[in-house]
Amino acid sequence: MANELTQTDGEKELAALLKRVNTDKPKPEDVKALRELLSKDDSLWRVAGDMGMTALEKLISSIKGTALVKESIWCGVGKLRDNLGYQTASGIERTLIDQIVLSHLHLHLVDMQYTEATSGNLYRELRDSWEHRLSAAQRRYLRAVETLARVRRLLHLPTVQVNIGAQQVNVAGDVKRG
Repeated sequence: MANELTQTDGEKELAALLKRVNTDKPKPEDVKALRELLSKDDSLWRVAGDMGMTALEKLISSIKGTALVKESIWCGVGKLRDNLGYQTASGIERTLIDQIVLSHLHLHLVDMQYTEATSGNLYRELRDSWEHRLSAAQRRYLRAVETLARVRRLLHLPTVQVNIGAQQVNVAGDVKRG
């Protein structure tokens, strides 16, 4: 009863709609209404549809550790996103920042596992397997960082417009300063 008193009309409408679509055979008009509602508010679709955040949550939850360890990791993830300029980034930059954060965390997790696994005597095949896994994580991370840098460079290239008679030419590129 208290929950009903604190819900807004919009929240009640969403809850009723979710009950109708969370069935084996929802009505097409209910699915359409849900799609329209989700498209209007980013915070709504992100609850269940943000696959990047879901992957990050799964990765952090897989780490063995106390609440202090996991909350510290979440804090570090937030700081890394902030340091990469997430709040002022364009949509494509945000996607790449999310990929950097995920691959950064994955790289360090694999690095820790590699260190633990290779601290003793291992068969050559097992050591090679760990080396391959670590190298792949490093490549994934570096590719994400390089891609963000490349996209930022392309997004911030100056555009020069030149009018020659009736012709108009737009040129985007590096402007060399002498």
